[in-house]
Amino acid sequence: MTLLDSDVSHSSIDVLDKLAFVHEKSVKQHVAGIGVELLFVPAYSPRLNPVESILCVVKSQFTCSRMNRRVARIRETAVLPQVAL
Repeated sequence: MTLLDSDVSHSSIDVLDKLAFVHEKSVKQHVAGIGVELLFVPAYSPRLNPVESILCVVKSQFTCSRMNRRVARIRETAVLPQVAL
């Protein structure tokens, strides 16, 4: 908990999602003991969590990259029927 003491300022605002360990009794007691109030982002509200916007960009780039590789593989292995006139 000393890491928490050094990282949390009494005048700071910390945005937290509902991580399980934050709700443990010992964590709540310690945080209350150093005079910090915890406020939680509501469930299913990714727009309020800045990390979610970063993960969205990373996920879209990863997905797009995977899709491009799949399309390239399909094109490489596709057997196109000859059109007879």
